[in-house]
Amino acid sequence: MPGGLILPQHLAMSAMHEHMFGAAGYRAASRTNRNTAGWLTSTGSADTDTLPDLQKLREQSSDLVRNEALPAGIIAANVTAVVGTGIIPQSRVNADLLGISQEDADRWQTRAEMIFNQAADKPHWDSERKQTFWMQQATVQRSMKERGDAFAVRRYIKRAGKKLGLCVQIVESDRVSTPTDAVGLEKDIRAGCERDSDGAAVAWHVAQVHPGERFMSQPVSVANKWTRIEAYDKNGDPLVLAVIPMLRPGQTRGVPYLAPVIEMLKQLTRYSEAEIAAAVVSGMLAVMVTSPAPTGPLSGITQGVPGMVLGQAANTQQKVTKLQSGMILDLAPGEEVQVVNSTRPNTAFDGFVTSVLRQIGAALEVPFEILISHFQSSYSASRAALMNWWRFVTKERDFLVQGFCQPCWEWALTEAIASGELSAPGFFDDPVIRAAWLGCDWVGQGAPAIDPLKEAAAAEAWHSLGIWSLQDISAQQGRDFDRTFRQRVREKGMRESAGMMLPTDAQPVDPTAPPDQGDVNNRSSQSASRAYVQAELMKDTL
Repeated sequence: MPGGLILPQHLAMSAMHEHMFGAAGYRAASRTNRNTAGWLTSTGSADTDTLPDLQKLREQSSDLVRNEALPAGIIAANVTAVVGTGIIPQSRVNADLLGISQEDADRWQTRAEMIFNQAADKPHWDSERKQTFWMQQATVQRSMKERGDAFAVRRYIKRAGKKLGLCVQIVESDRVSTPTDAVGLEKDIRAGCERDSDGAAVAWHVAQVHPGERFMSQPVSVANKWTRIEAYDKNGDPLVLAVIPMLRPGQTRGVPYLAPVIEMLKQLTRYSEAEIAAAVVSGMLAVMVTSPAPTGPLSGITQGVPGMVLGQAANTQQKVTKLQSGMILDLAPGEEVQVVNSTRPNTAFDGFVTSVLRQIGAALEVPFEILISHFQSSYSASRAALMNWWRFVTKERDFLVQGFCQPCWEWALTEAIASGELSAPGFFDDPVIRAAWLGCDWVGQGAPAIDPLKEAAAAEAWHSLGIWSLQDISAQQGRDFDRTFRQRVREKGMRESAGMMLPTDAQPVDPTAPPDQGDVNNRSSQSASRAYVQAELMKDTL
């Protein structure tokens, strides 16, 4: 090679290939391309590219969330949108498969939800007695985004006032690590995950003390021990919930959500702080008074006078002066006032920061408007941004439900059925029957509406076309349809008994009866209003 340069084997072979057979199929992959010649790449596996840097990424991500406004807001907004006040279970048993009536299914579902909620609503749900199930949802989501993954361990602790012994322990990801004495063991243990020959987790190793614990009587390196927890019990039910977003096949541990933009976020913070400091310094200077330098035998004495500095010219000296309200400058003969021209605030600051924020938002699947919580676009543009964001939130919520919420539901109901609190024939005999009993829908807070009237008109149109059911619309709004329906029936009965009627309670109009002019005008007005709303909706969505 020229200049005695020694290339790695794969690079040397690639260069030889280009020399013999011509340029590469992709110009970016060409070793002779000057734009990419210094681009160092690797072909490591998912764990090879992730695990060596994972601890540092966690530390950087957590530091940003603790100390920087924008990263803290990004994580907080994600948790609020995905979890909100809690994702609520709605039992949905398969009555046809189980051979029971819908009425019996409804009664079973109501009791199942009551048993679960009785346990989930109390801090007893938490092994540390600190959080309810709904609080744990937010903790798991936050840990997953900030640290890369989250873990929950199934435990049983009988406590007073609690029907179920089930307790769920949330374990911070840093505690799941490889024991220091695992070196030399004939086991595949990676970052606390003990794997079988297929790469599946068979056990997790959890440190009894967090590696960053400071409030101890002795160092962690001396006191720490690890507990090996089987991943599944003898029936195949999980004992440990590893909530890990998978980016690549074969990946063992998760990567913090902010990992692709950590450097950019830190640099943006430094740039903002530098601009703020420059603006503060510029605001302190008001004017400079320039006067001729004294001449004669005493000319050198003034050099030591406070506030007097030698100017750039040999015959001038400058005195920095602060302006105050109502201040009058009394200038000596020959003195001149020079106003300090500040370049702050930087006019290019907002445009540059906006460009950087758009790149950050693109990497995190967060529209710019959502990222900074600022909407200045039209209804259509704002709605498009909100819908894109909500698709991401829906995906995130579904992942949390499948990885944490639904397994907790199954843990609780399995214990309730085993203890006789719930009757479920065939539950322990057939996995299909078991799944039919454990069916559940999870409803979170609905998507925010920019214009509720237009959103309602769209929902009514979809319902009229038979595409959406009332239950679908309720779920979109984050409401329990069954509970809402029962409450509406109750309210209707109360109004009828009290002689109070609402327009929606009116009987259908008899088509053979002569039309009432007031009713005609009213229906005409309603039809016109509905037509106007639908026309506006279609105009904005085209």
